[in-house]
Amino acid sequence: MFLNLEHQLLKQIKAYDFQTKEFFLAVSGGMDSIVLLHLFLSLRKILPVSAKVMHVHHGGSENNEQLAFRNQALSFVKSTCAQADIEFISNENWPEVMLKSEEQFRDLRYDFFSKYLLSERQVLVLAHHHEDLLETRLLRLIRGTSLLGLCAMKELEGQVYRPLLSHSKDELKKYAEAKKIQWKDDPSNDSEDPFRNWLRHNWLPQLEAFQGGAKKSLSGSLQKLVDEGAMLHEDLKLSDYSTENQLNISRFLTLNSSRRLTILARFLRQHKLYKYNQNHLRELDKRISDFKSNCEFSLLKNNWILDGEFLILKN
Repeated sequence: MFLNLEHQLLKQIKAYDFQTKEFFLAVSGGMDSIVLLHLFLSLRKILPVSAKVMHVHHGGSENNEQLAFRNQALSFVKSTCAQADIEFISNENWPEVMLKSEEQFRDLRYDFFSKYLLSERQVLVLAHHHEDLLETRLLRLIRGTSLLGLCAMKELEGQVYRPLLSHSKDELKKYAEAKKIQWKDDPSNDSEDPFRNWLRHNWLPQLEAFQGGAKKSLSGSLQKLVDEGAMLHEDLKLSDYSTENQLNISRFLTLNSSRRLTILARFLRQHKLYKYNQNHLRELDKRISDFKSNCEFSLLKNNWILDGEFLILKN
């Protein structure tokens, strides 16, 4: 089992021609990311890969147990890197205001990571696994999404690489146990996203108990939708409808409703606006379709201009 994980990582690195890349491994100290670290350490014995570890401390907490964990995780990851002789990078300055939501934690992490991804040679490596992908797709379906939204968590997306995406959490745990790997469990894992945790600990296990193999079948069906959706829109190029921060309205309005929403989603993602949902896309589409006079408006914490010829993202 554990040899398969190492073999698959080696195959991926070679297939993507990653030998000359500089890898930044996001390591929290939890099981998934510690397994990721050990997989790359095993890879170093075969390929001369360049890898560094990045750990983000989420700052202070009103919960003493949580603050103690964060300090312990920082020390644990730092000492693990020292023993393995791999460079360790962490945020020296904690947030001035206590962060409380998973969204705030995620923003903190990605803001920190982005400081080091300065060229295409540098790759951020994340430890998302197959269950993470399934849960994210289900959450997006329930909250409202499109086929593009179901394409969450690609194995390789720009400078973000998720080598464990096709592997289950059970595979990672068996690898950790076989290698006698230690990790730190975050006590907040069961409280930060109650809905995700209900899916993970209640709905999905009950579904599997009631209908054996349902998780695998559900995951496969969602993947087929993603693959077929990609084929439907493979001729749709964002560059045909936009330049830099402007969307050409006359060209945009030649598309049907579904393809307009796809173009809007790609436009937002191109400008690193990832926290959108179907309501945001529909609002933008309605403003463009119902245009009567020049206007400015705010959406997704950004300012927009609609002038009849272009939809312009100001910042």
